[in-house]
Formats: sequence, C-alpha cells, structure tokens
Amino acid sequence: NLAAGRGATFRYFGPSTGTSPLPISLAYFSGLPAGAAADPSNYSSPQGFLYSLRRPFKSWVVNGARAGAGHSFKANWVWDLPVGFNFSGSAVVQSGIRADFLNVRLVGFNAADLKKMYKLRTGENGRLYMLPQDVIDNTVKAFSVSATSVTGYGPLGPPTGRYFAPANGPDCIETTPLNGGIGDCGAGSLEMTGPRQVRFNLGISKQFRLTGKFRLEARVEMLNAFNTPYFYAVRSGVSVPGYLADASNPDAFEVTAADSGRIVQLVGRITF
Repeated sequence: NLAAGRGATFRYFGPSTGTSPLPISLAYFSGLPAGAAADPSNYSSPQGFLYSLRRPFKSWVVNGARAGAGHSFKANWVWDLPVGFNFSGSAVVQSGIRADFLNVRLVGFNAADLKKMYKLRTGENGRLYMLPQDVIDNTVKAFSVSATSVTGYGPLGPPTGRYFAPANGPDCIETTPLNGGIGDCGAGSLEMTGPRQVRFNLGISKQFRLTGKFRLEARVEMLNAFNTPYFYAVRSGVSVPGYLADASNPDAFEVTAADSGRIVQLVGRITF
C-alpha cells in the first residue's frame, strides 16, 4: 500500500493490488464473517485501518469520552447543638474536568507551558476565557486559512507568537486519519484540567412540638453557601473531536457554561 501511494495501512484493496484479505480484522472491527473478507468494499470501518507497523497503537480520547474529575474529596456532617438546633452540611473539593486539545500543533510553546496558561481569567470585555488573549487571537488566524490569498491565511493575516495550528502544515500532511482520527503530525491527545471545584452546602434546622403527635421541623438551607459557581471549560463539538472544535471563531473560546451560584431555601416539614 505504501508503494502504491495508498497510505500506511493493511487495508485490502482487491485482487491484483498486492494486498490480501484480512478476515480476522474485518470480523473484529465490522462484525462480518470470514466469507466477506474477499470484498474490498467491506474494508471501510473508520476504526480498523488507522494504524500500521509504522506507528504504535494508542488509545486516544475523542470528544471528551474520558472527561471527568481526576481527584475528589467529599465530606458530610451532622451536629446536634445543645439548644435544640441541628447543623448539617456537605463539602466537595475536586479537580476540574479534563478537556482534550486533540490533534493540533503547538507553536511557540509546549505542553508544560500550556498547563501553566490554561486557567480561568476575565478578559477586557468582561467575558471568561481559559487561554491568554494572544494565544486565542493567533489561533483564530492559524485556523482561518484561504486558498486564494498570498499568505495562505484569511483577512486577519498569518499568526505570530504563541498559537495552536491545525495538524496538517507545510512540513507534514496527514494521510492515515479517517473520520476525524489522529495522525502523526499533531500533538495527539493533550489533556488539560479545568478549574477546581469547591462546593459547600449548609443547613440548620429545629423541631417544634405542636399538638399531640404533630411536630414541625423548620430548616434553612444554603446550597453552594460560599457562592463559588463552577465554570465549565470550553468543550468540543459533536462532529469535530477535541477542545478546538471551531478554532477559527473567536467566540468559541469563551467560557459560557456554569452551574448555579448560592441558593438559599426555607423548608418546612410536619410529622405525625
């Protein structure tokens, strides 16, 4: 396949092509019987033919499939006060949700630099972002390409300084990825951890005896008592894997999702 210009793959292309049927691979990736191995059209699975002896097999994270908090500490308590009140609460402190900068090139910085710069900040426009403004601006330029301009880039001009660039570039053209797969040109899977989440829920209650077997419990609850909403880092789109799903759009870098702030509620319960 390499000699014929068909890429680094074991895929079967039919008789007289120098390739052979692969019934085991076809059965594993496509669920087809061995009798179907002689039909080249069956070798179209986006999963089975991305890898060859030229590159090691790796399990990549796609579309945040492994997203979640890496570490978490949780606690809860109940304290009966001598004056008849009950004080209770819960606490959660956990690392942020992971986001994957999938299959891009890092220009002007490395993974260690990205780890330092990837943090929540407020821009001059009052909006929230996870990356420095110069990285955002130049990444938008790098992904805004044009086949008709002199520079090869859009009206914003070519990027400079620090930025993310598409995996394909002047010195490397990917040939093996299918349906958004990962080639050898980009950084592969590059996970970063979002903002840390800190959450305290507090409540205080007291029971009052009414008449007979009737009792009233009055309770005040504060959810997210210290008013620390969790801001979700920008996530990938559905059709394009990775954090930079729409990197040519500057608005795509804005953090727009968060859970609730402090909520105070009064609760009453009658038991009998």
